[in-house]
Amino acid sequence: EPSANAVEEARHGREIVYVPVDLSIPVDTGVERPRVTRRSLVLLSAIVAIAATVRFWGLRFGLPHTEVRPDENFVILVARSFLAGDFSPRFYDYPWLYMWTLSGLYLIYYVWGAVTGVFHTFPDLLASWPVRWEPFYLLDRALSAALGTATVAVVFWVGRRIWSEKVGLVGAFLLSVTFLHVRDSHFGTTDVAMTFLVMTAIALLIESCV
Repeated sequence: EPSANAVEEARHGREIVYVPVDLSIPVDTGVERPRVTRRSLVLLSAIVAIAATVRFWGLRFGLPHTEVRPDENFVILVARSFLAGDFSPRFYDYPWLYMWTLSGLYLIYYVWGAVTGVFHTFPDLLASWPVRWEPFYLLDRALSAALGTATVAVVFWVGRRIWSEKVGLVGAFLLSVTFLHVRDSHFGTTDVAMTFLVMTAIALLIESCV
């Protein structure tokens, strides 16, 4: 329906031409896309390898000075509280899912220590904190780096589903070397984990609509 301005212009003898513009995103409508080509898989593997390299490289930064990223101390404290049996540590600055996942990594670390003789009992893991605190920080940062690397693959999937494999590869590569994302992937905090979950939610939403 013409707007008031269009009607006014028509009164003055001007011709109004309406050109329809399709702004919709070309999303599939029930037609299954072909599988990812071998070439795209090779390129994606190379991009993910680059992403992993720049994210896992230098995870020891700042140590033994643990205050270079103070937020890590709170995250590790909550995860250790879960292992100690305190499931309500009264810390609500960050959601707990990341801390629960981190505590699971600490359990795997305990199993490794029990097999290699580092830990004889589970309390040994908790008691090792004052003298063997570095693994707690490295596992925390490794979790963030892994989720940051995984986000690159999710971006490829989103770009491929909405547009094309080429768009997905370009988007994945750009994220793989994006400074802010690479930097924050070195921090054992919830930022990169949140980005991974948001992108995963978007990918699942797209999957549910095509």
